[in-house]
Parts: sequence; C-alpha cells; structure tokens
Amino acid sequence: MAPSIALAIAADAALIVDRSAQSVALYFKMAATDLRRVFGMGAEGLLADDGTVDVPRLYDGTFPLANEIFASSTVRLGGTTTPFEALLMMVHDPDILPDFTSPYDAELSIPVCTSPEMVQNMSLATLEGYLGFFAWKVDGFGELVIELPETVCGVLDLRVREIW
Repeated sequence: MAPSIALAIAADAALIVDRSAQSVALYFKMAATDLRRVFGMGAEGLLADDGTVDVPRLYDGTFPLANEIFASSTVRLGGTTTPFEALLMMVHDPDILPDFTSPYDAELSIPVCTSPEMVQNMSLATLEGYLGFFAWKVDGFGELVIELPETVCGVLDLRVREIW
C-alpha cells in the first residue's frame, strides 16, 4: 500500500496528500472564506443572490467551480508541471463537520454533504470548504511542489503524518 500524507497548512486548515505509484490526490479543508486568500478565487459561485448557499447549484455539481478555484495553482511532480483535475468540492456546516484525518475521510468529505438543506441559509462566513483534486498516470512518488497563487502566511510550519 502506498503512503499518504496529512499536512496542516494552518491552525484551522489542512491538506491531505494521497499518493500511489501512478496517482496523487490532494484534499484541502479550510474556512470557506479563506479559499480566496489561499487560491485567489473563492466559492461565491455557490451562492444565491442573497449571499447564502444555493442548494440547486450543489446538486448540479461542484467540480467546475473547484477547477476554477485551483486553476491558478501549480503542482509539480518530479520537476514536471502536472495538471490536476477537480474531483468535487463541498461546504459543510461547522457544527457537523466530517472527519478529515485520513485519505478515506477526505474522499468522503467532498462528495457527501451532511444535508444540502442544512447549509441553504448559511453564508460562506459560517462554512468550511473541502476540495479534492486528482492527477493520474503520473510519477506519484516524485518530489511534490505545490505553488498557490496567494501568499497567506509566508513559510508554513507543517505537520506530516504518513498513513500506511
């Protein structure tokens, strides 16, 4: 089985990296309002005119918006710029957050919403954002470098945990 890595990118944010010989998945968790600070684009595309979550948009699918959010990021594997494709994204009520400590948790946190209707009257200011991205047929164990378009806090102090 291939190792996976969980990295804390801030006190209230996390990145889980799931690697195999030919694939890499990246899963981000952070306050929904931090998406713009980190990626240069936020999740406002999920909102209705009143500034709350537009539930029918969640049902239509969130991967196009996740691709737009990640579009200004660059990922290199083994020195080669590698395109990543969005799996999905989700916003969760902070009172009912899914676990986010393993690749399995991460895979479940992006497609499964506790209930879309629970977030329908909530704004981004009260939600947590979960995003997942995938690259296949790549050097999955090559050196991984992620360049995000925004500088939120300079050098990051990371906690690394391998999961086998």
